[in-house]
Amino acid sequence: MGGKDFQNMKTFVKYIVSEIDITNGTSRVGVFTFNNQAKLEFDLNTYKTNADVIKAIDAIPQEFGNTNTAAALRAITQQGFTKSGGDRDNIPNVAVLITDGQANVDPDQMVPESKTVKKNGIYLYAFAIKLRAYSEFKKITSLPSNRTAVFLPNFESLVSYSPSFMQTLCEDCPPSFIDIVFILDSSTSVGGINFKKMLNFVQQMVSDANVHSSGVRVGLMTFSTRSKIIFHLNEIKDKVTFNNEIEKVAYSYGNTNTADAIRTMRTQMFRKENGDRDGIKNVAVIVTDGVSNMNPQLVSTEAELAHDAGIHIIAIGINLNSLNELDSIASKPLEYNRFVVDNFSRLAEVKTDLFPTTCLGI
Repeated sequence: MGGKDFQNMKTFVKYIVSEIDITNGTSRVGVFTFNNQAKLEFDLNTYKTNADVIKAIDAIPQEFGNTNTAAALRAITQQGFTKSGGDRDNIPNVAVLITDGQANVDPDQMVPESKTVKKNGIYLYAFAIKLRAYSEFKKITSLPSNRTAVFLPNFESLVSYSPSFMQTLCEDCPPSFIDIVFILDSSTSVGGINFKKMLNFVQQMVSDANVHSSGVRVGLMTFSTRSKIIFHLNEIKDKVTFNNEIEKVAYSYGNTNTADAIRTMRTQMFRKENGDRDGIKNVAVIVTDGVSNMNPQLVSTEAELAHDAGIHIIAIGINLNSLNELDSIASKPLEYNRFVVDNFSRLAEVKTDLFPTTCLGI
């Protein structure tokens, strides 16, 4: 990579920085460079304004060496998004990798390291400039790769592509690509009228989502004495179909077996054959009006297994006397993932950031 190419790459990054909101605290930016190894130029919390970040990018010197893409990906996972470095809970993490060469140091580690990046919930874009090995390079990015893996003929094209990529970032804000399963309590205490309110709540939650096989995938379960799968993640192709299927869901009463619901969600809903996708965030939203009266001792264990499997759980309780069980179900921090309302009519007041209307503070 020549000096002019390096400057063009910095110009591209500065354009992206200029279009997002850092000064007001909405977005944070960190930068790595890499050759033989990866080097952290500055953390997410090093600079607090757009102007300071741009000034810091201008000051980054070009260093020469081999192309160790695996080391860059490893650095993203291990150093790029740390709390001490400014990473924040409940904020989407996005990484953009730019390279002009085929990896010539540990090339066999590139794909495994990229899997670790994505497993950690980091949404990964990658730019390959003048690179011919397209098929291997496309494996490292998040899905869908036709939007996240970009191949350009030269660095001048990278600069010209800046506005298009800014638009892509806005459209492809990571929560727009999630696999989400709703789990609704249909025990006897809920009742038919309140069950309908829960279904309306689910429709409301999904109303602004891009429901599509290549966007947001939605699954639905109900539970009482036993769990019942209404539809899997790969059965709903668009929002019209989703709404039609929601209208057909019948209320069936019984006991409250929350442990079985969580286990079914983990072992059956989030499976590849049922529509779960690699590199896409898994989210479960459970809505219940009561503490388990079947296998209550297993609830926290099943929730922990789900958390360990990388499933993010949002737990919503209605008129609960005790929050202990709900707290054990929800992902941490509880302030963002555990919600409580007095009655079913107030479900509409629950606000989560599943489908944000803004991306990166734009």
